[in-house]
Amino acid sequence: KKSSSQGRALEDERCADVCKTCFLLLRSCTDTFSSRWDWGVVLALLGNQHLETRWWAAQCTSLALHLTEAQKVVLLNQHFTPQQQIQMMLQTDCLTDVSREQTKLMRSLDSSGMSDELLVPKPTVVSAGELSQAVVSVCGILLPTRPGCEEKEVPQTLVPVPSTLRNLHCLAMAVLSQKAVLLEGPVGCGKTALVEHLAALTGRSSAPYLLKVQLGDQTDSKALLGTYRCTDVPGEFVWQPGVLTQAVARGNWILLED
Repeated sequence: KKSSSQGRALEDERCADVCKTCFLLLRSCTDTFSSRWDWGVVLALLGNQHLETRWWAAQCTSLALHLTEAQKVVLLNQHFTPQQQIQMMLQTDCLTDVSREQTKLMRSLDSSGMSDELLVPKPTVVSAGELSQAVVSVCGILLPTRPGCEEKEVPQTLVPVPSTLRNLHCLAMAVLSQKAVLLEGPVGCGKTALVEHLAALTGRSSAPYLLKVQLGDQTDSKALLGTYRCTDVPGEFVWQPGVLTQAVARGNWILLED
């Protein structure tokens, strides 16, 4: 049984590599390969249980069928969870960036300077002055800033070690997806500091643009959603929205800590 499972895993990895290669070929010359190959075999892999195989098959499908962005979103939502999409989008971005830079380097080298050494792509650096004031670059991810916020110097509270940059990159990708984000980890590992740093970069360093709620046994739905309260007029009640309702209505961030 162990040998069989190992063989199955190896087969899945090979299938994923084939689909990944097909994606790179399609991406390099979509019109040529989309019309000359039969992509029915790849389309059938959308039901494969292996995540990477299924992902690269979906990427090939979107290119081969010339899907629009809206159609691509529908396809991905049918076959992947939001967490899986974020995970695989990071791999896709890394793969396409490396492929693009290697292609540029190959074209820039003349025949006399060609060598058999591995070509290492050089990252493209975009300075803050070249960006619009409406966006901010967070580990290569462009996030919109709060409208009307003034540019301020963000205090360097985080040490840019590889693990911190990796977590900040993943958090920025999750925020870009416009979905609720769940951060898990032991006490004191820096979850709150990561969110506060990202909020400061996007112009949400203080209330009401960033609301913090400490959840506990005494926290009920009324504190989050809201409740009716009485007024000075006997028999009259008005709606008092909770912090979650206020954040949703105004488009602000809310940080729920347990």
